[in-house]
Amino acid sequence: MTTVNSTVRSDIVLEDEDQAHWVETHPEVLEAAPAWAQRMSLDFEQDGGVFIGYDAYFGLVAIGTSSRWHGGVVTPCDDGYTDVYLPTKNIHATEEFLRELSGHVSDAASALSVQAKVA
Repeated sequence: MTTVNSTVRSDIVLEDEDQAHWVETHPEVLEAAPAWAQRMSLDFEQDGGVFIGYDAYFGLVAIGTSSRWHGGVVTPCDDGYTDVYLPTKNIHATEEFLRELSGHVSDAASALSVQAKVA
């Protein structure tokens, strides 16, 4: 994992230095990143386009969205919707666990709220 070094944003982590370098040379990708994004993944496609995944983790809760880059233009996928990912296994629910999960969901909602104010 490596962090992007850019004047646009320097807080997003990518899987490797080659991907970080590509993002650094394509500032439109960082400009299109949601304010809440902590990580970015890239999938270079055969047609020259790049599928971009953005995500952020809040304890047990993750949020994510995606875009596609082609020829310098970044277009949101799925009408720009943000997905939420919750624990996928059965968990013995205790009061403490549910309060912790509730806090993580609240943190994710706050991150989306900040994004809505930026847009």
